Amino acid sequence: MMRLLFRKAWVLFLISLALLIEACTPVPISEDSGLALAPSIQKFSFTPNDVDLDSLVPDSRGRVRVDFQVSVETNLETEAITVSLISEDGDDVLATSSLVLSSSRKGASGEVSVLLTKSQTGRYLLVASAFSSKGISFSNSRGSVNLRARINYLPVLIQVNSPDTVFIPTPTEGRRVFQITAVATDTNGIADIREILATRLDNPQITFSLLNDGDRNGQSGDFSAADSVFTATLQINSDNTSVTRTFSYQAIDKSGAKSNIIQRSITFVR
Repeated sequence: MMRLLFRKAWVLFLISLALLIEACTPVPISEDSGLALAPSIQKFSFTPNDVDLDSLVPDSRGRVRVDFQVSVETNLETEAITVSLISEDGDDVLATSSLVLSSSRKGASGEVSVLLTKSQTGRYLLVASAFSSKGISFSNSRGSVNLRARINYLPVLIQVNSPDTVFIPTPTEGRRVFQITAVATDTNGIADIREILATRLDNPQITFSLLNDGDRNGQSGDFSAADSVFTATLQINSDNTSVTRTFSYQAIDKSGAKSNIIQRSITFVR
């Protein structure tokens, strides 16, 4: 009886062992899974890796465009290659672009463009990722990018000298010319101020600029260039009606940064 019980126990042990071995045997990865065909990045290069944002011309919103020329090589044919510019901690993605694949589909090249403000200085990462036909990526490569610029201080609008009253000319006079001046400063230098923009409060589409160009006989009527006084020369015609207009004035620097606002009103009377 004891021998029979021992034999049954031994059989159960062998069955359990066989099941355990089967469970631990690795399952081969089929090509259909897409895992075996995931491409690997062998080479990743780009330029530039150091960018002086001050050397670039900003757009109307104060942003500059940085273009990275990128080249990627992979060991296998790839379905897509993307490149992203991200913050060092990975929390902020500034731009992502898909590159144009080479004829062999084992690499790609192209341009990654990003719009930045001069406040977005520091070290970033340019990350390339290669994807299989299944949309799977097990390979990426990265490089460091340094974005630098001087500290940009906001301009300061100190005062606006605007006439309280302007008399509308008679038909015989035809038109009357008057000037508005403003004083502004900028820690980055007075040349950093692009203009002082005047905006009519009741109709923001109507604006004019006070300039510091020294064109005393020209459009601005500014007396001396590169000082702290900005000037606009305006005219009013005889067919204008009596009205009070209020304008807001704001200094804007070359990066698009804006100063405090000063408001002034002009009453046009006959």
